[in-house]
Amino acid sequence: MKRRYDGAVGIDLGTTTTSLAVYDEIAQKAECLCNKDGTHTLPSVVCFQESGECVIGKIAKEEYLIYPDRTMINPKKLRGKQDKSFLIDGEIVYPEDAEQYILEDVRKAAESELDQEIKEAVLAVPISFGDTERRATVKIAEAAGIHVKALIEEPVAGICHYSSLDDLNGKVCMVFDLGGGTLDISVVYVSNHQITVLAEVGEMLGGSDFDKTIEKYIREKYLREVILEADEEAQLASSVENAKIRLSQTESKSSRIMLMTSEGRKSISFFLEEMEECTSGLMNRIRGKLDEVEQELEQADQQTLAELGMKNGVSAVDIRDIFLVGGMTKMPQIKALLEDKERFPNARIHAKNQEEAVACGAAVYAKMLEEDENAELSVVKAYLSNKLVQISTHSYGARSHDCKKDCGMVFNLIFKGNKLPVTAGRSFYTRYENQEKVTFPIYENNIREEKLEPSEAKMIGACTLEIPEGLKLPKDSEIKVTFHLTESGILSVEGLEPVSGKTVNASWEVKI
Repeated sequence: MKRRYDGAVGIDLGTTTTSLAVYDEIAQKAECLCNKDGTHTLPSVVCFQESGECVIGKIAKEEYLIYPDRTMINPKKLRGKQDKSFLIDGEIVYPEDAEQYILEDVRKAAESELDQEIKEAVLAVPISFGDTERRATVKIAEAAGIHVKALIEEPVAGICHYSSLDDLNGKVCMVFDLGGGTLDISVVYVSNHQITVLAEVGEMLGGSDFDKTIEKYIREKYLREVILEADEEAQLASSVENAKIRLSQTESKSSRIMLMTSEGRKSISFFLEEMEECTSGLMNRIRGKLDEVEQELEQADQQTLAELGMKNGVSAVDIRDIFLVGGMTKMPQIKALLEDKERFPNARIHAKNQEEAVACGAAVYAKMLEEDENAELSVVKAYLSNKLVQISTHSYGARSHDCKKDCGMVFNLIFKGNKLPVTAGRSFYTRYENQEKVTFPIYENNIREEKLEPSEAKMIGACTLEIPEGLKLPKDSEIKVTFHLTESGILSVEGLEPVSGKTVNASWEVKI
């Protein structure tokens, strides 16, 4: 059957795999397209061959065993780390470059299958991504020839996908997304054609961390006296990953880790009990994040809850469905953790299409945005008329010595959990006569308090407010500063001189 597509695609630029999905208007569902490997999930691996050719995906993953020094795996996990760049044939290649090549590859494969140009996309991002990382994602996509229509948190994309397949009206649902590099958990309420995010928790923790932990265990127990060359290191990493997958996705109680070294062939029997033991610390971190979800629910926006008719609040007891997203959710340990009836007494576990759900959900959201823009023309399924209400995953504030009190402190204007989009302002004051500009740093944090120490937050850039020419302001003149956070979680800053009513140019220098 011919696919009818017209609009933005959905992309999951994952740590270990990347997927691209479209909303099929004939079948009225989202589906992932095949990449050049013939699969729906492209390994996020880039190899720079000695011939000068850049290969991506399955071939690159195979080449890693031969050319580990010319292969970049999991570039998303390495983003922003300058020491993780590669020197390839005299040119520096950064992780962001590798991500660009991956996006270009999936875009071209999709254009070939659709026989039409892809102009824009909704990209899914981890909850832990703040303004800096989201801006970088947009920059990478634009460099790959993809205009970003919107960003959406990965687990929220997951619920968009699942809500398009089943009637979730009136239900509190949780998406548990554990992929190759990130853990993201969202709790949402679905009602009256609206998906409202109530709580979100995220951390840079995923399958690659399990791989490294298992590899360290194998080294210390079985390879303590063995010195491995670079290609042998790559072999070990690949064999460990395969063993983890086998023990996680089959009923096998053991797996073999094979390794060819200069000292000969080594065969190591690795047991499920060993994997569970050596990764117990990571599982405890995941349990801690589930505890954090319950805390976030306790702090959910009261006005939002009241609007939803949930005046008594919401807790883990109210969660009816838990949707598993990401390949790592196939681990028996993860399923057992979420089946704990003491924590989630009324929840059913759903595990289907884990690797593709985020990309499909991003495509559904792209269609939802399109339908919202053309509401009067909408003839598609009712769920596409859903409104998605997202929340801020971070707090944003400013620090300035121009405040009349509490100088040197960070003042949050936007708070974690605020309904998006959100606009908030605060007054700052000039320090000198006829001051021409006011400069202050901008901070990102996870604190819901109005005032905090700079050490409790991360500086993400600096804003310069340029006083309009000819406007001679005395000392201690007020400048109103306004923060605006979009639905995509990207920050903008504006300034106003209230006496004259003149707009103050806000030059926003972002640290990317």
